[in-house]
Amino acid sequence: ALGNSGEVHAAVEAYENMKKEQVEPNLVVASALVDALAKNQEFRKAHRFLDEMRLDGLDPNSFSYTTLAVNLFRAGMYEGAEQIVKEAEIYGVEIPERARELLNGQAREIPDVDPLQL
Repeated sequence: ALGNSGEVHAAVEAYENMKKEQVEPNLVVASALVDALAKNQEFRKAHRFLDEMRLDGLDPNSFSYTTLAVNLFRAGMYEGAEQIVKEAEIYGVEIPERARELLNGQAREIPDVDPLQL
């Protein structure tokens, strides 16, 4: 698991090197990077990485969007979390119902669980 900021930046660099070496990154690796960036509160980078994924031919999935939205919410950035959910909808990505309920203001606390469990 990518815990600290240095590890995250090393992982992003590894992702970029994969592309330079013409090794196709996959959705699991890319989504893990979005998760790591979001958990380290590097929200803008995480959001830009969603765009980079699309440029690389990878469609961000439910986990990609949910982890970013949940971590924005945890940081008190409720409007940002709502915008990510709306963006997911624009791209036809479903956010899990449990996460949607929490993010739609029906609760102002998210339990400390992995977004995959929502």
